[in-house]
Amino acid sequence: MGQYYQGKYIVENAHKYEGDVNKVEFRSSWEYKAFHYCDNNPRIVSWSSEEVIIPYISPVDKRMHRYFMDLKIVEIDEYDRRKVTLVEIKPYKETIPPVKKGKKRERYAQEVKTYLVNQAKWKAARLLCMQKGWNFVIWTEKNLQPDSCNNVKQLKAQRGYEEKMKKAFKRKKTAGQLAAIKKTKQKLQERINGQE
Repeated sequence: MGQYYQGKYIVENAHKYEGDVNKVEFRSSWEYKAFHYCDNNPRIVSWSSEEVIIPYISPVDKRMHRYFMDLKIVEIDEYDRRKVTLVEIKPYKETIPPVKKGKKRERYAQEVKTYLVNQAKWKAARLLCMQKGWNFVIWTEKNLQPDSCNNVKQLKAQRGYEEKMKKAFKRKKTAGQLAAIKKTKQKLQERINGQE
């Protein structure tokens, strides 16, 4: 899933986060980008990660399971109306039916199971959203690429920051290293804000 790294996300705008700001974990670079977007987007008035839990029945084992939504976003739309959206972050390949061609049987079977479980989760999420008048969307790597920004300097700065993050997460971090990462993040944000 993306260039995989994980860690604790440091919420910059704690007043916007619904839940414990000290327990926000990202499990991929895509989740990190999504969290950063939610945290810094002025139209988003609140957000949370894995705070909404939806029960669903797995088609694989026919048992009840709990689905932890990646994101719940509350934003103000262009008409100043409050809009709630549940977001699932997944690789695009898991959103389409798997193709058997050229794959070993075990791998294909696992991809089919993953696809079926995802479909059951998303059906439960859509049902909940329909009942509450919310929206449900799936964000993939196609939605979360930094390449969508037009400013080349901003894109290079963002990629440079991501490289530093990846290196930092590969080794154990001291308090000083964590402070340096936070300082680098602040400098990057200042550069990006100065270029807009």
